Amino acid sequence: MEIATEDFYLEVKGGEVKSIVQLLCTNQARIIEFKDYLNWRILFDEYYIVEYKNGEIKLPNLLDKHKYIQNAMYQHFEKRKSKEQIDALCKTIKYASAQKNGTSIIISDDAEIEVERLCGAKRGFKIKKFNILNNESLVQHITSIDGAVIIDSDGYCYGVGMIVDGEAVVQGDNSRGARYNSIYNYIVQKYIQGNCYVAAIISEDGMINIISTEIDRDNFRLLE
Repeated sequence: MEIATEDFYLEVKGGEVKSIVQLLCTNQARIIEFKDYLNWRILFDEYYIVEYKNGEIKLPNLLDKHKYIQNAMYQHFEKRKSKEQIDALCKTIKYASAQKNGTSIIISDDAEIEVERLCGAKRGFKIKKFNILNNESLVQHITSIDGAVIIDSDGYCYGVGMIVDGEAVVQGDNSRGARYNSIYNYIVQKYIQGNCYVAAIISEDGMINIISTEIDRDNFRLLE
């Protein structure tokens, strides 16, 4: 343990230390960080999901999640959207994160075309477009059913209850659920096709993941 530092990590598999690694980017990494005696925390995607201190288990507060959402969305949209537009998209994801059973929001500039394609295969419900930005009750309503909500980067919603498709192009993660794995694979497939997509995945346990074709592409675990 004394070998590990802020720059070098011990890689553990099957309960054994396998190697010492230097991580240039900790996206998608699961890290156990020992801060002090009887004080450690588990981090995933650069934000912590649980902390143990002096016999007490603490869960991350909402501000940590909101900061994570904001950082990810700004990295994805900073060259294309104004601060006001990005903040409105962040609020939409924050509203959706209150869903007790989890949900997902997919954002793409070709949202209308993609909804048409998926609905043609009976994989969701096409709706007359409307803007969901800055409307908490509306976001809560449309994310309450199974399936993803697909919107464009201006906040216009085109489809709800969407079931994403595509062949397996990325390594799955058995520690995560079907929602995370299917959306993650879908976003990676869009990256391979040369499209610009970002998705917010809210799990039933309240965990939030932002997957982006812009900022996560160097960490996609592509199948060989």
